[in-house]
Amino acid sequence: MQHPDASFSLAVGVTGGIGSGKSQVCRYFADSGATTISADLIARNLLDTHLPLKQKVRKAFGDASYRPDGTLDRKQMAKLIFQDPTRRETLEGLVHPETLIAIANEIGRIRRDAPVPVIAVEAALIFEARAEEMFDYVIVVDAPEEERVARIIERDTVSRMDVLERMGAQMSVEEKLRKADFVIKNSTGLAALEQNTKFLYTLLVRISQTTNAGDESPE
Repeated sequence: MQHPDASFSLAVGVTGGIGSGKSQVCRYFADSGATTISADLIARNLLDTHLPLKQKVRKAFGDASYRPDGTLDRKQMAKLIFQDPTRRETLEGLVHPETLIAIANEIGRIRRDAPVPVIAVEAALIFEARAEEMFDYVIVVDAPEEERVARIIERDTVSRMDVLERMGAQMSVEEKLRKADFVIKNSTGLAALEQNTKFLYTLLVRISQTTNAGDESPE
């Protein structure tokens, strides 16, 4: 019999440098049967709706950090934080704790109400936020730097300098790779990325099944 709080669902963090292909990997996980969570979407929602957090952001960055409709002025905020590491650290210090609480609550809800073998959480700053302990495994998606730069320029319509500033604001890819439990290479096209992701998903499902078999006890 499985324990009522059972860790039936493996929680895996999916991270990597900006433009590495984290979102695509999570889409392939979802296609395979995983439930996916986006830390970025959670953080965005909190910044727009969580009153105590909004008050802290206004206090730190001024009322102009929000639009008249009450949503964060993300374009203005991006300029501020990527040009000033101290401001970036201030914002992350406000947002990360609330985001991690929300992610942990969502993982708990899924495990309780709609258990699946794998919960994949896409989060760019798992290691920077020292959040790796909340996951059973952390996957790092890796891609060549020039490919990452080209993807972000096309996706966000920004300059190469802007992309390099964003990259410089994150932990180095090399360090993330050293900390990873699994690495997915994204350098040979979408077909190979899909194949590699689904292979890893199958492995994670087997681990989940083995874990739960160990939790079973005779009635």
